[in-house]
Amino acid sequence: TKEEKETFFNYIKSVAKDAKEKYPDNFNKINHIIANAIAYEVYHDDFLQSLTNDFGETPKYLSSKMEELIKKIYNNDDYKIDFPHLAAPLATSEKSVWLKEAIKFVVGFNLKGVPPKDTFFQLNSMVGDQLTTINEKDVKSNQDAYILKYHPKFKDYTLDERIEKYYHIENLDKYRSQFYNETLEIKAKKHHRTRKDYLAWLMGATFATLGALYLMSKKIYEHIKPQLNHIYSSVKTRIVNTSQNIKNAILKFNTKTKSSIKKISEKVKKSIINIPHKIKVIKKHVQKIIKRTSKKIVQTIKKVKHFISHKIVKPVYNTLVQPIYNKVIKPVGNFINKNIIKPIGNIFNKLFGKR
Repeated sequence: TKEEKETFFNYIKSVAKDAKEKYPDNFNKINHIIANAIAYEVYHDDFLQSLTNDFGETPKYLSSKMEELIKKIYNNDDYKIDFPHLAAPLATSEKSVWLKEAIKFVVGFNLKGVPPKDTFFQLNSMVGDQLTTINEKDVKSNQDAYILKYHPKFKDYTLDERIEKYYHIENLDKYRSQFYNETLEIKAKKHHRTRKDYLAWLMGATFATLGALYLMSKKIYEHIKPQLNHIYSSVKTRIVNTSQNIKNAILKFNTKTKSSIKKISEKVKKSIINIPHKIKVIKKHVQKIIKRTSKKIVQTIKKVKHFISHKIVKPVYNTLVQPIYNKVIKPVGNFINKNIIKPIGNIFNKLFGKR
């Protein structure tokens, strides 16, 4: 709308005014600041863009109203040109710190002899879109970026002036292809080639860079990502199910083991608890056995003693010992005592007795 055009141009003019005051006659700095002001809202958090471009701090004039407008321009196909997308390659085409310049050189390097800065510009615009996603809005925006960067009709203007001058051309859609082909013709002459030959050379070299290899790999990955996610999900499900089955088996085994251990433990515990009782019972039985055995032994001894006394000792004494004693030993003893011991004793008393 007319109001949106005024908002957009007032924004880039304000940014350009400050840049021109800070860096008078330094087109690189001025154009870099303006391009970043347009691309910032969409791309300042983008890894690849940040890797090759100095976005710096949030632009001074980037109001919430301007943020909303840039997002609409970027996302809504009712807007025929994607200005943040157009500004991104213009920003990275300007000189940054040495490390980012080195990255751009490596990413844009090719063996076909095309300057890395030219291939990198295509990687960040037309070829990059062809390797990812592209529509009519992107094609126009990429062609316009190339024209604003290289067409001599706009080389003496700063980027804000180039944008204003270019987009105020009547019937621009009619002249866009003409401007684009003229730009290619000019670039081709510098390399002593025809426009078609130069375009094939440029695009072929761009597709042969590390940057293109990365974008192709990314595109392939995005294409097979659903399949990879499906495979991952299936494998994950199987792993989870297997893990759960193993877990259940372990839990079941543990439960059985615990149950078995508990039963054994209970039995052992019961056995241990019953040991004193069993010992007591055993002791009682032993005592009974000892008592019975002792009683039998005593009875046996008594019987043996009674048998020996009455059946052996008394009969022997009565029938043999007593008669021998009374009839032999006692008379002999009395005789010896009377006729030998006493006479000898009397003799000794007489000889050795007291006087």
